Amino acid sequence: MKKKMPRLWTFSVLSIGVVAGGFIRVDTAQAAVGPVVSESGHRPAAHDNLGGRPIRKPSLLFKSGFENGVVLEDPFTQGGGDWEQHIVGSDVPGYAWPMRVWGYPGHLQVLVDGSLDVGKYLENRIVTTVGHDGQLTRALHMVQHQKAEEWTQDPYIIVNEDQNGNNGDLAENSDLYISYWMKYPVDLAARIGPDGWFAFMEWKTCCNEDRIALYVYRDFEGPLYWYVQNDNETDDTPLHVIYWDEESRTVPVPVGDWFHVEVFLHRSAGQDGRLVWAIDGQTVADHHGPNMHTHLFNRFMPFTLYTIAQSADIWIDDVEIWDGLR
Repeated sequence: MKKKMPRLWTFSVLSIGVVAGGFIRVDTAQAAVGPVVSESGHRPAAHDNLGGRPIRKPSLLFKSGFENGVVLEDPFTQGGGDWEQHIVGSDVPGYAWPMRVWGYPGHLQVLVDGSLDVGKYLENRIVTTVGHDGQLTRALHMVQHQKAEEWTQDPYIIVNEDQNGNNGDLAENSDLYISYWMKYPVDLAARIGPDGWFAFMEWKTCCNEDRIALYVYRDFEGPLYWYVQNDNETDDTPLHVIYWDEESRTVPVPVGDWFHVEVFLHRSAGQDGRLVWAIDGQTVADHHGPNMHTHLFNRFMPFTLYTIAQSADIWIDDVEIWDGLR
């Protein structure tokens, strides 16, 4: 996969900063009520300060720590190339699974052919483990025992899909700030191998002309590093276009330990577009400029297990989704 030379970013002191606890924050002291229209004009913007126009305080859309009250149902298939698995229930008053973002609910899309024994390939569990604060917690454990196909993956996917399987666009009626804790296996580098990769968050359009994906990468030599790419998802063909990409080889990729993921997306076809990504409070990327090149997204995967590795696992806990920077 072709990549540009690394360009490292820091948060703009005008709008975003890293504070104690690692949270991305915006100064809302002068916030006014009511949205403004983004430069592209295609939707209301829930966050500004990107252009010096203060607006309303962001709202919490979803929150869960997988504690008592949250249940993982058994996977089921209707045939074809995947299984579906639902997380239901609530452990935080006012917020319940399934996660609902940009107008539509989500589920685990377990991408193993419906004719196969899904548990031999992918398995999701909510189990008690030691959390990021050193205390016992319940967390989502996503395990890939082996690949069934090259495309074997296990995303939590928010999608606009009708009963006939036809996809429509998501509402994209706000910015998004995503926060959760995650853990990779201690031997991640060996599992993905030289020139390996592991995707853990994605947005896509219906026909794959516009994708934003966040990865861990490894070159043929050297350590793991972070990489984000906005492309048209026609990899390794003459039609493949990388609209922009960023990487960081200075922010460590933790393995065997919990780490804090934070991502903010202000989607726009104009120069006010922005994607900010931090790991444990350290800036991985802060990209300004267009990040909408065709039309609205129809799929959002806040976390996913998708890797070149034959076997791998991840842990997810303490998920929050906001409609702007906190």
